[in-house]
Amino acid sequence: MLGYFPTPYEDEIFYSVIARYHVHSGNLNFVDTIRDLYGKTQLKATPDLATNLSAVYENLKVFNYLPLEELLKKHTMYLYYTNFTKSKVKDQSKQIILYESNLSKVYRILGILGNKIKEPNFFRFCNKCLEEDFKNYGENYWHLTHQLPSVFYCHKHPDEILLDSEIWYRRGSRTEFKSASLIGNAVQNTNELELIEKNKSILKRITKESVKLATQSYDWNL
Repeated sequence: MLGYFPTPYEDEIFYSVIARYHVHSGNLNFVDTIRDLYGKTQLKATPDLATNLSAVYENLKVFNYLPLEELLKKHTMYLYYTNFTKSKVKDQSKQIILYESNLSKVYRILGILGNKIKEPNFFRFCNKCLEEDFKNYGENYWHLTHQLPSVFYCHKHPDEILLDSEIWYRRGSRTEFKSASLIGNAVQNTNELELIEKNKSILKRITKESVKLATQSYDWNL
């Protein structure tokens, strides 16, 4: 039985919560961390959604943890991906995230596999958030809204361009949960920065609307 598990910070993606647990636990490898949480040693670390979330939650209820529904909607990209889908698709996606270990089915149902919108190559961060988080919590974490596709500005600090860390977002190890404490040096393409500055007005608007989509529930039942 787990003796401890961190509570998510504001706007923290669940991947990051597991990464912080790994650091806090003192586990030397991720196999031990996955065993602690899931009771098995093989699991894919997915940055945007959560794998078999209900299995982890069973171990967290002893801590009077936040509700499972809140964990799903506030700390994964479930809302961002499903807000403009039918109720049936929402329900199917939810069941897969909660109870299955292979998320390829949910990506297929939601059309993410064929989506032409480019997701970030690396985990991204805002310099001001980084400073504030460390000052307030003594550690850093990955913000959910900083990882949204086509978002280039921080919604909390609207003039701050998001920077790439050295941590792969999806192309890195599929069995490791990398903590934001490993950010390293910011990596940013000069040409990309110039393009962002040139289109800052529209990109800031996209950021604002994307954050709404990721944090509020819409029921259109199209």
